Amino acid sequence: MFNKHGNYLDTYLWTVFLFAIIFPVIIKCEGDPDEFVPPLIYIQSRGYIGESHYITTEDGYILQAHRIISPKYVHVPKKVVLVQHGLLLSSMVFLVNSPGGGEYFHGPIEDKDPVNHYRDRHPEVGNNLGFLLADHGYDVWMPNSRGNTYSTNHTKMSPFKDKKYWNFSYDEMAFKDLPASISYIQYKTGQSEIAYIGHSQGTTIAFMLLSERPEYASILKPLIMLAPIMNLTTTKDGLKHILTDEELMKDLLAVGGPFLPHASLLELFPEVVCATKLHFICTNVLQIMGGLNVAQLNITRLPVYFSYIPAGTSAQNVVHYKQMITKRTQFFDFGPEKNMAKYGRSEPPDFRFDRMDTSNMVMFWSENDLFCGAEEMDAVRRTLRRPLMAEYRVPDPLWSHMDFLFGRQVGRFVHGPVLGILKRYPIVWLPGRAPQNSRTFSGHSNPPTASHPLPPGKHFDRVRIY
Repeated sequence: MFNKHGNYLDTYLWTVFLFAIIFPVIIKCEGDPDEFVPPLIYIQSRGYIGESHYITTEDGYILQAHRIISPKYVHVPKKVVLVQHGLLLSSMVFLVNSPGGGEYFHGPIEDKDPVNHYRDRHPEVGNNLGFLLADHGYDVWMPNSRGNTYSTNHTKMSPFKDKKYWNFSYDEMAFKDLPASISYIQYKTGQSEIAYIGHSQGTTIAFMLLSERPEYASILKPLIMLAPIMNLTTTKDGLKHILTDEELMKDLLAVGGPFLPHASLLELFPEVVCATKLHFICTNVLQIMGGLNVAQLNITRLPVYFSYIPAGTSAQNVVHYKQMITKRTQFFDFGPEKNMAKYGRSEPPDFRFDRMDTSNMVMFWSENDLFCGAEEMDAVRRTLRRPLMAEYRVPDPLWSHMDFLFGRQVGRFVHGPVLGILKRYPIVWLPGRAPQNSRTFSGHSNPPTASHPLPPGKHFDRVRIY
């Protein structure tokens, strides 16, 4: 017999199933051509050079990173920028805000402009961060965290057959995925310093890495944190009510496996829901994911956004966020006995964020961000012992967590200042590494699979040059 969560989940799944079957018969929608496009094809369609690289972590997880280079800068040395996505997201969120590439936008600003100016035609910085950085001469790398749509592979385990594959959380993303990505990018580009831009969970894993391995502060320069998450004990809404349900979280951890993978059933969601009068369901999802700013939301673009999100993670990772809300930002809590075996103590250790070198760190935050508003930033300031290089509060008082990705004016409010920060940091090469021709690579022609794994510890890439 099901418990209350089992009954609820069973009813919910049947409702979604019937809705997905019946509704397309009632409403016929024409899809946006930007929906469900493979990353390299999407990048190519905007006139950029796109590459897929496969990075093997020390524990055998194979991560896919997408690289963007502007054809204008193929033969010019380019500063490397690593752009890291957040929870349940992927590299695509940095490319799909608006229909174009990274060019400057010359359209009119809506009457709902929250800052009440620039209503006439006026140059605007582009809203698609990945393309914008490439247009300004940067070598853009966008890794995907383990378990999401583009990083579901392993040298030995199959994610579809081996439940153990999903035994990870943001601990492993911080101490396995991120170091592997950094080392791989350094090797491929010959640069010793890498500019880092993280959003949401992308900031969390960087904080964790810097707190436990301070030597990375000399590699990641600058560190640009968008909607930073260091602690969620003061968060006010969003996922809090779901994640703090003890019984639900226990059930989720017991079941394990993937959480909200990009399944085939969800492919009906953008057109059946987001592109119809039911688009309020999509906006409510964004509200849960960190607040909603209607004035900044492009409703017509919702089907495109939801064709790439959610991108999936592990159930254990979601439970780890519950731990961050109810306790502190700690290593994953396996229970007293397993904690003793893993950490040498019954309680998981806290992360020592006060030890971070923040001299090259800039934090972008906003008042209406349910995960990093004024109260959360006060907690961050109390935690840090060293001053930040800079702190930037988005001037729109309604700016939310997801506006850093999908806001109509993210170019003006965020990307413009980001470009200004990046310009302060020149290219720094590894000893003995001359500037590399960005068109010269070698690698696998096909992505690795669990049945044909890559040698442990080796890094290969599949390259497509357009």
